[in-house]
Amino acid sequence: MHSRENVRSVMHKYLEKENEVNFDKIFNQVLGYLLFRDFCDNVSEEPVPHLKFYEETASYL
Repeated sequence: MHSRENVRSVMHKYLEKENEVNFDKIFNQVLGYLLFRDFCDNVSEEPVPHLKFYEETASYL
C-alpha cells in the first residue's frame, strides 16, 4: 500500500469516527485538498479545469 493510501485510510477512519465524512469537510482540509488535486492531476481521465480556476482565485481571498 502506498503511503498516500495509508494517509487517506487514516484520515477517512478519523472523519468516520467524528461523523464528518462529506465532500466539504474533506476538501477543506489541506491534506484532503492535496489528495484531491493529486487525483485530478494523475488519476482522473476527465480534465478538471475548475481546480485550476479555484487555485488562481484562492490567492485573492
